Amino acid sequence: MAKIERLEKLLLSINSKKKFTLKELADEFNVSTRTIQRDLLTLIDRGLPIVSEYGPNGGYFLENRRILPPIGFTELEAFHFLYASQPFLEKPILPFQKEAESGYKKLLQFLPEEAKHQLNELEKRLWIELPLSTPPYFFKTILDAALAQKIVTVQYQLDKETVYYNIQPIGIYNENGKWHCPAFSYSTNAFHVLDLFFVKKAALNDETGDVKDFSNVTIKNWFHTAPSNEKVLLKVHFTPKGAEACQHHKRLHHFLQIHQDGSGTIEIELLPGELKRFADYIWTFGKEAYIVSPMELVNEMKERIQTISDLYSTAVHL
Repeated sequence: MAKIERLEKLLLSINSKKKFTLKELADEFNVSTRTIQRDLLTLIDRGLPIVSEYGPNGGYFLENRRILPPIGFTELEAFHFLYASQPFLEKPILPFQKEAESGYKKLLQFLPEEAKHQLNELEKRLWIELPLSTPPYFFKTILDAALAQKIVTVQYQLDKETVYYNIQPIGIYNENGKWHCPAFSYSTNAFHVLDLFFVKKAALNDETGDVKDFSNVTIKNWFHTAPSNEKVLLKVHFTPKGAEACQHHKRLHHFLQIHQDGSGTIEIELLPGELKRFADYIWTFGKEAYIVSPMELVNEMKERIQTISDLYSTAVHL
């Protein structure tokens, strides 16, 4: 019996036993105890938690848990399992964080170098959070362009107007059920964050001129690439109650500064296209948050308040 075959059968045998000795396994596989001992050391080196117990009733046993038998993953299967585990690795509060990290490292160890490089590139271009919503129709076209650093021509629904952009996508991320794409637009010579729901058509464009080098730009650091003159300053004050709630907001808590009286402030430079999304964040704090700038967002809040006021003033009360 070849060694690799014996190791696989040895693992299955160990999984079925509560306790075992070298002689029992040697007899079972018709080899010497020395050979079995070397096999066990090989399995231990590969992460099998085998513990020895000395004394008259001693022997070997698996520590607290059983090990799955060998599973033949294809490269693509392993690749996608590794990427799908990312949201769990980023949540240290999960009760199985240690096991998730251990499984990730074991699977990553056997991934070919080329596949490891592809996984690294995907992690730079795609940022997902749970729960996921259905990806838009042109998701793969835009993601492939981001991975290959190519230009895409998109038909985009902008309010009531349909426009065409030549964009170079940096990547894609999802948030609150929506999919967004930060990209550089060659049509406007500026950075934009596109809501992929409003992309009606998308096609790779190989005829456009030289593309930008975004090899060191990722979906998480891209914002620093945009020039300051393209950004607007969002400044918000929070009451102590609002600041406490803001500390638990998955986006805003990164920017929150707490003052001695318990109140708080956030100051963030944003692209104009992101203002509506942040307006939605701040709206949920009600009277516990006050927007100082920009005036565009202040006016947005006034319009929302007026709309609700008009709704209740004209409502028929039964």
